Amino acid sequence: MSGEAAFTASRLIRAPREAVWRGWTAGAALARWFAPKGMALHVETLAFRPGGRFHYALVLPDGQRIWGLVRFRAIAAPERLEQLQCFSDEAGGIARNPRNAAWPLETLSVAAFAEREGGTLVTMTAGPQGATAAELRSWMAAFPAMQAGWGGTFDRLAAYLAQQQDDTGQRSTMP
Repeated sequence: MSGEAAFTASRLIRAPREAVWRGWTAGAALARWFAPKGMALHVETLAFRPGGRFHYALVLPDGQRIWGLVRFRAIAAPERLEQLQCFSDEAGGIARNPRNAAWPLETLSVAAFAEREGGTLVTMTAGPQGATAAELRSWMAAFPAMQAGWGGTFDRLAAYLAQQQDDTGQRSTMP
């Protein structure tokens, strides 16, 4: 992914890379943090392996569900995760964005986890696959909202990892 259509969000999470990786890849953990603020995540299925799928629903405060599907392409634990993402229907089929018909049908995203002094730098880069010109415009117009959404999602990840530390009495953050 490169060029103006690539979206990137990153955050230094004050936790060891292994803890961040587990939080990012385990279904029970994902259900506790992987959603924008104000939403919950329902994990329908998760087969975390190359070729596997993660079928989920974002649950809005009013109970409405927005379904999503991730197909894992490459996994290099604990450094990198490459996946194809799309909106879905309840049965797990690929669907159009229910709120924006001009949204790209599929995006490729890469999450990178790099050890840094003080924690783990998580960088998520995404770009549309096979998008039309109208879909590219819609994608790029949404960058500010995606930055805000990922900011809230990273906040939830950091809070989840801090809570894990509190619950276990073990130190999960790096010195």
